Amino acid sequence: MYFNPDISTTAYILFGISLLALVFVFLFYLPQVRAPRRRKDECRAMADDDTTCFPAVSIIVYAHDDNDNLEHALTNLLKQDYPGLYEVIVVNEGSSDATLSVVSMLKNTYSNLYLTYTPDGARSLSRKKLAITIGVKAARNPVVGITDDSTVVRSTRWLRKMMRHFADPATEVVLGLSMPAAKNDTAWGRRRRAFDFTASAVTWLSAAIAGRPYRGASGNIAFRRDKFFDNKGFSSSLNLRSGDDDIFINEITNGGNTVVELSPEAMTRWKIYNYRASITRHRLSHEFTGRYVPHGRRVFIAAGELMFGVSALAAIAGALVAGAANIFGWLVAAVLAITGVGAVAATWRKTMIALGSRRMFLSLPWLVATRPARNLALKVRVLLFPGKNYTWN
Repeated sequence: MYFNPDISTTAYILFGISLLALVFVFLFYLPQVRAPRRRKDECRAMADDDTTCFPAVSIIVYAHDDNDNLEHALTNLLKQDYPGLYEVIVVNEGSSDATLSVVSMLKNTYSNLYLTYTPDGARSLSRKKLAITIGVKAARNPVVGITDDSTVVRSTRWLRKMMRHFADPATEVVLGLSMPAAKNDTAWGRRRRAFDFTASAVTWLSAAIAGRPYRGASGNIAFRRDKFFDNKGFSSSLNLRSGDDDIFINEITNGGNTVVELSPEAMTRWKIYNYRASITRHRLSHEFTGRYVPHGRRVFIAAGELMFGVSALAAIAGALVAGAANIFGWLVAAVLAITGVGAVAATWRKTMIALGSRRMFLSLPWLVATRPARNLALKVRVLLFPGKNYTWN
């Protein structure tokens, strides 16, 4: 072993590439990762005690035969600490007698609970979009909130936090966040699933925070009812099974009419039984519909992840070219790698905790660097089996 800073030009070029890639990560990628965390702090600091500013709201609950969750979900919605008028409309897509029993039981206590159904004979269309359309048409209030029977509202102030933004006439859409309960996912690959889901959320959240919204979380969205009719509902994506939380949101949002609400009380949780299947299906669906919405932010985030991997690989290659026994080369590589790995791991850890995802640290650099490859595999899978995303299948 020896220490010799007189290394080849190639080694210095590789170290330079590593440094430039790291600069990109620090200046452009990590600020996007931090953006939702900062927005959460801003939302937490906002006051919502002025009881004169809350609109009348219709909450539409898409019920798809998940009766184990439905009673709990509805009870939490009906116990909201909300100073304005609100109603809860359950649209039953599963035609289950148990759904009727749950709603009938709760209606004895809550007069603002209503039930309607999707037509049994409807075919070759998205049942969820049909259910939401029926709910919006049945709504009697100027603002509607969209959720479903697998989404758990944990705070009695959820509605207050989401609706406070409509006091501003310019606000037409409010995007909340709905995350899987990561701690309940104990199957193999749980860290990867938690990170990929959170990274996807960070991508669309950072875009919305920057004034370029294109997607929301399907279980936690609110908008002015007339926006739905002005847009002719889901007319542009009727041939697709999904698109209610990205294609539609992309059509009705812009930088001036959309607010992101990330206070802890406004965040909701998925209550699902098969995390592996549900999250995979969710990611495949959004990968397919992603072609219909802007790509810029996703490409930008992917470039940051790629640059992080390039930085690490270029640093290691530089050390090898400088000489496997040269301590100087490995010292430079170590400084570059540790700086990048430490910053990425620390930044992602704080953001994942802020968004209610799994707490991780050591596995984060690897998950960040390899995410572009996983996304590519997802794209290939969607290309090979596109038919599953159309309503005629």
